[in-house]
Amino acid sequence: MIARRHMRIDTFSSSWSANLRKCVLLGLFVLAWSQVAMAQGDTIAEIRKRGHLNCGVSQGIEGFSSRNEADEWSGFDVDLCRAMAAAIFGKGGKSKFIPLSAEQRFDALREKQIDILSRNTTWTMKRDIELGLAFPAIVYFDGQGFMLPASLVVDSLAQLSGAKICILSGTTAETNIRAYFELEKLDYSLVASATRAEMLSRYENGECDVVSADRSALHGDRLRMKEPANHVVMSDIISKEPLGPVVRDGDRALQDVVRWTVSLLVTAEEAQLQRALITNSDAALSELQELLLQRSGGLSSKLGLSESWARDVIGATGHYGEIYDRNLGPKSPLGIPRGNNALWYDGGLLYAPPMR
Repeated sequence: MIARRHMRIDTFSSSWSANLRKCVLLGLFVLAWSQVAMAQGDTIAEIRKRGHLNCGVSQGIEGFSSRNEADEWSGFDVDLCRAMAAAIFGKGGKSKFIPLSAEQRFDALREKQIDILSRNTTWTMKRDIELGLAFPAIVYFDGQGFMLPASLVVDSLAQLSGAKICILSGTTAETNIRAYFELEKLDYSLVASATRAEMLSRYENGECDVVSADRSALHGDRLRMKEPANHVVMSDIISKEPLGPVVRDGDRALQDVVRWTVSLLVTAEEAQLQRALITNSDAALSELQELLLQRSGGLSSKLGLSESWARDVIGATGHYGEIYDRNLGPKSPLGIPRGNNALWYDGGLLYAPPMR
């Protein structure tokens, strides 16, 4: 009888301990979840309290992010930051631009020196999983290409066998070159530089035969040469480079703002909702354009934004096509055709989720 009572007590004690462990684990989970949720909300609150969005950009890529002698920033990536600032702050939202090298960019984001990285950065599985960062949207479909002196008369990549290739360290360039050249059994050697200015200087000084980087960036690099006409950007590419803004993995609220701001820019181009229509109070909007503004305004509270956020964004930068045209397309010195970055119904890859 005594043995049985002990057995019952032991069984009860064991069961009680198991339940206690479950309660403790559940409590720890709830605490961790609440801390994550608070951190997510705190980022946008901190940005608003500060009064401007800290945006990491390149140290100078023509058409994407560059500054003039008056310290004024312009470019495709710069305008995307301005669009995010308009979404968060409303009309007149401010951005501060922090130039970063390829090697500095991810640490700067993780250490909260910046809120958003908008710096021709390729979304890869390795970066997504290992760096603790999130890639909410693709804003530019690119590929790694080559720039070389026109005097070399190179018609195919096979003719680059044996070439010395200048690249930027801390990018996907080295991995892509190794994969392609070794697959094709082509000889090569790499000359890596920490900054773009150093890379282009080495190229002009003859320390390498060709430069390899994102093809869009090479168009800007070509304009920085002393004699741009003496250099060509090959049409061949050796990789896929989906470029887009980056935020910290835990900042879910900011991820949503970035994702849906980019979607708004694309959808606004589909609806032909131009900046001039927003800034002109007398402009008559079509039924489709009014519907887009109504739908985006109706969901604004879920994003923590004002009902006018879509108007504020388009009023600040224009739609995607306007941003592209003035920085990279026919209205810019680069004159890069839309290509893969055309809207889906124009033969491109640009496609936004429905805003409804």
